[in-house]
Order: sequence, then structure tokens, then C-alpha cells
Amino acid sequence: MGMWQALRLAAGVALAAMALAAGGVHAQGRRLVIIDNDFSVAGGAMAVMPLIADPGVRLLGLTVVAGDSYVPDSTAHTLRFMELIGRGDIPVVEGANAPLVLTKTRERAWEKAYGKWPYRGAFADPEPGKPAPGPTDVSPMTEGPTALKPAPGTAATFLIDQVNRHPGAVSILAAGPLTNLALAIRLDPGFAGKVKQLVIMGGMVDNNQLQVTDDVDFYTDFNFMFDPEAADIVLGADFPKVVIVGNVSNTTRLTKAMVDRVAAKKTVLTDYYVRNGWVGLPLWDELAAAILDDPSLVTKSTEAYMGVDLDHGVNYGSAHVWAEANHPGLGERKVTIVDQVDMPRFYDSFVRALQMDVGKSLYATRPAAASRE
Repeated sequence: MGMWQALRLAAGVALAAMALAAGGVHAQGRRLVIIDNDFSVAGGAMAVMPLIADPGVRLLGLTVVAGDSYVPDSTAHTLRFMELIGRGDIPVVEGANAPLVLTKTRERAWEKAYGKWPYRGAFADPEPGKPAPGPTDVSPMTEGPTALKPAPGTAATFLIDQVNRHPGAVSILAAGPLTNLALAIRLDPGFAGKVKQLVIMGGMVDNNQLQVTDDVDFYTDFNFMFDPEAADIVLGADFPKVVIVGNVSNTTRLTKAMVDRVAAKKTVLTDYYVRNGWVGLPLWDELAAAILDDPSLVTKSTEAYMGVDLDHGVNYGSAHVWAEANHPGLGERKVTIVDQVDMPRFYDSFVRALQMDVGKSLYATRPAAASRE
């Protein structure tokens, strides 16, 4: 994550001053949030910004799970990004480096019978002429090495500890596969009931035709498919409130015009985004974070019971929904599915978050990276 070397702590001074002005990093009365994610380049890292930019939010930590890449890779680049924006004070905790059941070998066997995954994340094959990325590998730190280290412990125990310290007060954004949360539920049966709310980036339903008519990647629910058993455990747990940001997220595709808006202000962060934001890619995790931060962005939603297909057939890992009248009653719980959001207000708030003052740009002499059109 990022593309430059030797960032000083000047950026941290600016953000620390903002935090103090808002009442201090540990001020009472701020909303408590944990982000659990398979932090990927640009998209995963940017999911922190709507919450970091809100002085009413205290981000307790980031927990890392395998998905887009393996945990050591995601952790290293996430630490560098947090260093970049001057927020090395926020713990980054490593979590599950593999799904509960699914393996790369099993995934390939499924593909032979039912069709290819359009995106495989950590299970991807190596690029031609390059070695296969392994569970302990870190992709090249082209942005320079980080001096930060992950916090001790595991993601599951961190989640349990924070929720027990602040029962009923911690909201969790789950923007990657749900393995860490499933482990926390199994380790502490009371964990889910003490969470304030859980916002999940995933849970797409009824999208088979859109895989043909729109985008096969965008309308394939990678976060659930990468660890179906974890998703099933989480959706059967007694969280007081679960918000599903699934289908609607695909309507938030990054445009060149939005990148230009972000670039109108020159900072390390905006330059980072100009180089790493993929034009044409949905703002999946960013929207989920924004909804957690400001639920009034949601203009239409549906209440339904949701479960995950665990049969090892064509729908393995797919979400399914039921009405009150016909759900099977086997542990599935009611969720709130986001159907529509106030897109102009979301875009405006996200641009503001990216334009926070985080220090002098270090990109002046670097070429721009290619965008995905």
C-alpha cells in the first residue's frame, strides 16, 4: 500500500492535533469501532478513512484476515499506510491466515465442476515468470519499509478483549471474509451479544444474471465464498444488529471525475489515492465504512433472514434470504439489507475524508500508476 519511502511523523502531528481538538484520542463519548478486513491495495486501506476522518469515532484497532491476500502481506502494507497517514497509534492485529475449511486445492476442485472464480484473492495462481505467493510472503514494499509492527496477540482474541472491555459499545466493520469473527464467536459464546452492531461488506443475493449482463467479478460474493463456513457461523450468532452492504455496493464505481475531485487538493493521501484508486472498481469497503459511520446514508433497506449455502454444489458460499413466513428456523437471524444509499452525499463525504491534511506530498517525481478502466 502506498508508493513512497521514509515518511516522517509530520503527518501524524497534523492528525494528532485534529484528534486533540475533537476531544482527544481517548476522549469519553466517542463511538467505538473495529475494522476487520483483508486490507488490499487502495481499496482496503481506504476503508479506514471515513471513520478516521470522523472526530466522533475512536478506532480501536484493525484486525487482518486472509482474503484478497494472505495476512502477512496485508499487514505489512496496512502498517505502512497507517504510518503514512500518521496513525501508527491504532493497533493492527494479525488474524486467520486461511479459511476455516476451504483450501486452494478444494477451491480448484470446485471450479472444475461448477465454473471458475473470476477473482481468487490469496488463492490466485502466480503471474507468468513469478513464484506463487505463499502464506508467509510479503509483496514488494515499493512504498518503502515500515517501522511499525503488528500488535501482539491474534485478531480473534483482540476482538473478544475489546468487546468485553466495552460491552454493548463496539461496532464492527467486517469488510473481508468472516473468519476472525467466526473464531471469536467460537472462543467466546457471549462475544456476539456484546457487540453493538456488525456491518458486513458481503451477502450479495440474486445476482446470477448480473454476472452475465454486468460484471462477473463484481457480482460474485468473494468475501462469503472464500470462507462460507465462517459466514454461516457469523450469520447464526446473536449480534443485536447486522447490516448487510452487499448488492448496493456495486453501484458505487469509482469514476475519473471523482479521482479528479480528490486530486484537487495535494496531500500525501490524495496523491496516494490518485496512484492507487482503480477507476471502474466499486467502492465496496469504503461504502460499508461510510454506512457504519453515518447510517442516514441509507435511503432504502429490507429486513430478511439470511443464511449461507454450505452444500458443496454450484451455490456453495452463496447467501440466501427468507421472509418471516418461510425461514427454516435453524439458527438464521434477521439482518438489514441495504438496498439504496444517498450516493451524492456518500461521494462528497468520502472526498472530504481523503482530503484530510496528512502532510506534504512525496509523489512529485513519481509516475502515475495505471488505472483500471
